Amino acid sequence: MVKQEMTRLYGQNAKLVAADGSSVWLNDLKSTFKKTGSGSLRFNENAKGQDVVMKGKTYKRTIMANANAQIVVPLDKKYTRFEAEIDWRTALLQVR
Repeated sequence: MVKQEMTRLYGQNAKLVAADGSSVWLNDLKSTFKKTGSGSLRFNENAKGQDVVMKGKTYKRTIMANANAQIVVPLDKKYTRFEAEIDWRTALLQVR
């Protein structure tokens, strides 16, 4: 039997904020590069295709990635701040 630990990172309500206070959801921006260590990036759903629920709160704007994920978004010097609620979950997988 092989045991492997897997970590998933969730970013809820991730947005970029401009100097004038306007903001844009990260989910709505075109990324120039997306990569994840395993699986694929998921937007607005968990690994089972369901709503993301954390501590009893349902989130409609989410990004889920497995370990070693990268998302690159061109900022064009327009945004001054990144805001998000972050959570990660670690699961122990057993393969026989």
